[in-house]
Amino acid sequence: MSVVTRAWCPEFGGAEIGVAGDFGETDADRLLAMAVAVDANGPVTLDFRDARSVDDRALLKLVQSYGGRLTIVNLSEHHHRLLQYIGLEQR
Repeated sequence: MSVVTRAWCPEFGGAEIGVAGDFGETDADRLLAMAVAVDANGPVTLDFRDARSVDDRALLKLVQSYGGRLTIVNLSEHHHRLLQYIGLEQR
């Protein structure tokens, strides 16, 4: 299970959420709920810099469910390629 290591709301709205540990499908549901709760105020950024592992299915679920309103940073090259392959890579 992943651990949210930091979450804050910048002055301009939205939220930035840091994730650590192992990220699986249950965690995708938790992060989606958090992201939806703060989305009304601006963009949501998820930072995976401290994630030990990221399940492919969980990442796809997260990106497909939340769409373009979500920015994900510090993914592995593998996950960037996966998102690019299915047409969901953020540029």
